[in-house]
Amino acid sequence: MRIFNPVITRILAGLLGVALFGGVHAQDDLLDPEKAFRVQVHQKDAQTVVARFDVAKDYYLYKDRMRFSVKDAPGVTIQSIKYPAGIVKQDPNFGKVEVFKSTVEVELLLKRTAGSNKMTLLTDYQGCEEKRGVCYMPMQKSAALTLR
Repeated sequence: MRIFNPVITRILAGLLGVALFGGVHAQDDLLDPEKAFRVQVHQKDAQTVVARFDVAKDYYLYKDRMRFSVKDAPGVTIQSIKYPAGIVKQDPNFGKVEVFKSTVEVELLLKRTAGSNKMTLLTDYQGCEEKRGVCYMPMQKSAALTLR
């Protein structure tokens, strides 16, 4: 007495393979986070630093997941942050959110004491790939700056 039909067994094995490994293949073509969300930091003037995010096509960044902080900089603090307007999106995970889908520049107004000319800016952010709804873990980049 045969318990398994060999044809059905092969079909089930094939379907199981697609289920287990198909998702892996689908995510192979996702961009690395460094390519999906390129971050550059530069000083605009004596009191302003700009964090520029270049967001790849079909990806987006959450505005409310962006955080900026100063490290290793006695006498330097962030006084205010100026974000451009984003796009309102109904997100399946977080509801109604504001996102950025292209290049965005965030201006950070610094408060500095005399003689403070070095700082490290920590930039935290999170984004997703739009078509498949795959979100990346929160990321952090640091940029050392010599202020003029």
